[in-house]
Amino acid sequence: MTADLPDKALELRSSVTSHGTLEVSLHEVPIPVPSANEVLVRVEASPINPSDLGLLLAGADMTTAHVAGTPQRPVITASLTEDMLRALSARVIDRCRWVMRAQAP
Repeated sequence: MTADLPDKALELRSSVTSHGTLEVSLHEVPIPVPSANEVLVRVEASPINPSDLGLLLAGADMTTAHVAGTPQRPVITASLTEDMLRALSARVIDRCRWVMRAQAP
């Protein structure tokens, strides 16, 4: 990449574990290098639509939220009810991961 474009970005992941918890975390991922007929668009900010929050938080009980990790890479976990876990079975971390990408600072 060039000096003004980083080679890594932060990816916001929202995962549902088989233990009945939601995990929201940031992970560093490589930015792909565009090929001959491609462009790379730098997004510096993007709003989250209120309807996206439902997917991001997966109906977790946020009163049980716990923050771990580091200030640079926080990890938020919260409990899901048995009913929510059944409803979200397609999102269990071993099967599927809903991902939003965010530009690294």
